[in-house]
Amino acid sequence: MDVEFVDTSVLTNLCRVPDKDERYLEAAERLEAVWNEVQLIIPVTAVIETGNHIEQAKHDGRERAARMFEKYLRSMMDDETPWVLHEVLWGADFLSQLCDGPSPVPGLVQMMMSKQLGAGDMAILVERRLYMARTRIPRVDIWTYDERLRAYS
Repeated sequence: MDVEFVDTSVLTNLCRVPDKDERYLEAAERLEAVWNEVQLIIPVTAVIETGNHIEQAKHDGRERAARMFEKYLRSMMDDETPWVLHEVLWGADFLSQLCDGPSPVPGLVQMMMSKQLGAGDMAILVERRLYMARTRIPRVDIWTYDERLRAYS
């Protein structure tokens, strides 16, 4: 079974975060299409960023988005299809890969100075690499609408 990390750009659409859900129908249709075919992991970065987007939303849909967000997190904790929990250790190995860049991606400073990727996207790449090493799954994709991140996924 395929595994994909779900980026913030997709999660904000699935949760219908006001002003961040312009691709909701596309995301919902794809989620339904992959329901029994792909295991989905929400990386720590996407949890933090999506939660921040929900908290900062100024429209009436904020509570709906927060409830949907919580539903996805609880589904992941309860190992409900298609969600899978990946426990990641925030330690020296993670930070080293973040600073050095998860091979073949260049280091954090170079990526930020060239405006290719920020720390959040780099953290998703590192978390994915750690997951692949732990599970020995040779290919794990990133479901994203972010073109810059997609170039490295």
